[in-house]
Order: sequence, then structure tokens, then C-alpha cells
Amino acid sequence: MKITIVTHSIYPDSIGGREKYVYYLADVLGKRGHEVKVFTCSKGFASRVKKYKNFAVYYFPSLDIPLKEAVYRIPVLMLDKLLKDDADIFHVYDLHHFTSFVTALAAHVKKKPLIITECGYPPLEGLMHYLIKIYDKTLLKYIERRSNKFIAVSDFISNELNERYNVPRGKITRIYNAIDTGNFRIRNQQFKKRYNLSNKRIILGVGRLTKEKGFQHLIKAFKKISTKFPDTTLVIIGPNKSYKHLLDKLIKDLGLGKKVILTGAIDEELVKDAIRSCEMLVIPSEYEPLPLVAFEALSYGKPVIATSVGGMPEIFNHKINGLMAKPRSPDDLAEKIKILLTNKKLKAKITANSEKTLKKFDWRKTVSKIEEIYENFAE
Repeated sequence: MKITIVTHSIYPDSIGGREKYVYYLADVLGKRGHEVKVFTCSKGFASRVKKYKNFAVYYFPSLDIPLKEAVYRIPVLMLDKLLKDDADIFHVYDLHHFTSFVTALAAHVKKKPLIITECGYPPLEGLMHYLIKIYDKTLLKYIERRSNKFIAVSDFISNELNERYNVPRGKITRIYNAIDTGNFRIRNQQFKKRYNLSNKRIILGVGRLTKEKGFQHLIKAFKKISTKFPDTTLVIIGPNKSYKHLLDKLIKDLGLGKKVILTGAIDEELVKDAIRSCEMLVIPSEYEPLPLVAFEALSYGKPVIATSVGGMPEIFNHKINGLMAKPRSPDDLAEKIKILLTNKKLKAKITANSEKTLKKFDWRKTVSKIEEIYENFAE
């Protein structure tokens, strides 16, 4: 089958759960014998093609619209290429990107099936709130009408598609995010060496530095436990966004200094080594559909503390395979961190259930379910 996947951005050029997920999906679909192309935006007006062993990525020039929390790209020339494309099916990622709109147009003109995977979009404030409302009542409505099937990455997103965007339940299928755990091998401790953390217990956060990721709450929680546990260091890994300067100020105001490290974006293998080397992963999000980093931590048998928002309760049961914390509550986060630093018996119980949890989010089943949707709609 000829499959064209369209995404606003892709790994390794951009770091994020969706970006990595698209990359891994394209690769495994190619391994299974499909002819896979990925269309995406380049930074600026550069066009190029990058060929991997099992798929190819086509980068299109874009007009960049820098906003407070993100850069939105209007793809130039992508529509023309989509109209000439010989794909049996179009698969686009996320509703709130102009790449989704141009793909819907092409699918409509060519009478080709359109599949949309929705990974979630946090509610925004200020000007962005009103701009998104306009988008939702215009372009999003068109995309929804022209789509054949929506794939939601969690039950939370299924409900959000229906209740927030009025997508009919019959057009929605939940297929959990997942990762190929075979990619997670034992590595040398290069991360600890690079950041001089050989004698430290690492409390780790991974994600974009945005308000909804909740790292401000994690930093405040760490302040509450750092004196009692002087051998701990808080490390937050992720691309620097506009929210970073507020986190820097918070770290300074709390007097944490070198006790908190914001690494920025780093190499993927180094991220894996950081996860392997940490005491725990903390996901303090205010909004979280279903993060791949949770599965990455479980792959290394690392305990996870997650706020009870979005799709997190679909992964974790409190004190069974993780600890659940109240959202926006540094006090509760601090309490949960203390538990994992002191209660070895509970920590061992939680990590012992990692493999069982991962079986629920099996990568091979996820890919097979997506293939089944393709087959149902492709001619």
C-alpha cells in the first residue's frame, strides 16, 4: 500500500512525542512492505528529501508564524505535491496545523481516504484562545467533514474529540500511543558524566518547556525536599520554549541554583541514558494526552510519578505501577517524591509491574490496528 503521512514536524529535526511517534510509525510500516512517504515543513524556504532505509521524508518550504508557545508553519508547495501524489491513503497528524487543512483539501479533490491521528491540544489563553476558536469554527470544521476516521491516542482524547470538537463517536477509534521497547538498551552512564552527577540521585522531568507541562510545579516541589535530600538533583530535559525564562527566574528566586539543571534539547541516546540513570521520572503536567516518555521510563523499569490529568490514569494505577499526584500541587508532588526516595519496598513493587503495563501498550498491536484502518478505507 502507498501511504503518505503528513505532519507539521518530525524527529530528529524536532523533538517531541508526536515527532518521534511519526518517525517510528513510518519506519515500521516501511519494514512491513508499504511504500511510505512523510510530508512535513522545513524551517524557512528550503526544500529537500531525506531518505531512510524504510521511508522518505519530503520537506516543504513554509511561512513561519512565531507565537508565544509555538511556531506555526504554513506549508508552501505542499498542496501541489499532495495533488500529484499517488498515495492510496493520506494519514495526517493533529487537527490544529495548516498541514492538516491542505491535506484535507487534497484528499477531497483526489477522492482519497483521510485518516487523522489526534494527539491533543491544550486549552490556551489570551489572543491564542480567540484565534483557535476562529480556526475551530472554520478550518477544523472542514477537516472534520472531509476525514474518514479519527484515531485518538487515548480515551481522554476520544472524549475530547467528541465533546470539544463535536466529532461523531462513530468516526473515532482509540488506538493507544506506544513505543518499540526494543530500542531501549543498556547504555554507559554518559549523561551523569556530562553533567557531573556521578554521586547524585536524579529526579527527572522530560518535555517541552511550556506552561501545560507543569515543570513550574515540579521545581516548587523539589524546593520542599532538596534540603532533606541533599544528594538529589532535579534535571529537566526538553526544547527551550518561551516559558524557559520564567522557569529560570523561579529557580533563581527559590535559591536552587545548581540543584536544578535545564539541559535544553539533547541527543536522543543521551535522553535514554538520563532515563536509565534517574531515580524516578516525574510528569507534572496540567494537560497530558498520553506521553511516550512514560513508556520510555517503564522500559527501563523506572518508577513514574504522574499528575492525574488527561490520559495518565489510563496508564497508571496509584501505588500499583506508579504514583498519581494532584495536578498543580507542589505539596502533593513533593510528598510523592519523598515516598519514592524513602520507601524501597513500594518502589520495588511499582517497578516490578513495568513490564505488565507495557504489554497493554504493545507497539506491534498499535501498528496492526492502524494498518487495519488503512485497509478498511483504501481502495
